Amino acid sequence: MKCIRGGLHVRFHCAWLLLAGFVTTASAEETVVTIAAGDGPALALTIPAKAKVYSNPPKTTIVVSGLFMSIWNVPAAKTVTEALPLVVDTIRDEVLQFQPMQTNELTVAGGSALLLAGPGVEADDGDPSKADVAVFAVGGHVFMASVHGEHNDAERECQPMLDVLHTARIP
Repeated sequence: MKCIRGGLHVRFHCAWLLLAGFVTTASAEETVVTIAAGDGPALALTIPAKAKVYSNPPKTTIVVSGLFMSIWNVPAAKTVTEALPLVVDTIRDEVLQFQPMQTNELTVAGGSALLLAGPGVEADDGDPSKADVAVFAVGGHVFMASVHGEHNDAERECQPMLDVLHTARIP
């Protein structure tokens, strides 16, 4: 799996994200977060135990040192392909005018996924931004996960996001 930036491919290990419904302890250093979609639990992710999880459906945010990741449930899409035209609108509370310039194929929870990378504008202050957005499906539900920021923030946070996504599974 690769995070992509400025035409240069940087090799990364597959990993991904979550949407929070409830948290159970996996170990002293990891926590499992389960995200609901539709009528019940739809996505489980393993994250560092020190991570803070904020849920405001359809978005869940995971914050831990070196990672500020947002995850959205995308009920309007039934497949990754159907979700692609919805990316710009879905992430607009974080990044405006997102322009996917590069696409990389990933595997999340045993299924095909896409990682989009490109510039945009930060929604909170209008500063130029870069974002990485993963689009994936788990158990019939489609999700998007994103990291973004000024300078190389998205590039630094892409690997930790992919590490989380690598743990994605049906609860």
